[in-house]
Amino acid sequence: MVEGARDAIGARSGGLSAVAVPGVRAWESEWVSLFKKHRQVFVVMNYDASGPRAAVLIAGVIDLAPERDDGFA
Repeated sequence: MVEGARDAIGARSGGLSAVAVPGVRAWESEWVSLFKKHRQVFVVMNYDASGPRAAVLIAGVIDLAPERDDGFA
């Protein structure tokens, strides 16, 4: 998951699968369900005033294995 269409295009041209979030303030918690089918999700936001905080927030709500209680996310 990257911030913005330009970053998604760059990732795709490098051979990576990517989906763009339309800016860090546009994140919707309902989108979490879209990522549940994946074993790993990398959250890459711009390194600016809000990017790092958004990455931590988003990564914290994408629990890929909610049935586990051992800290695995």
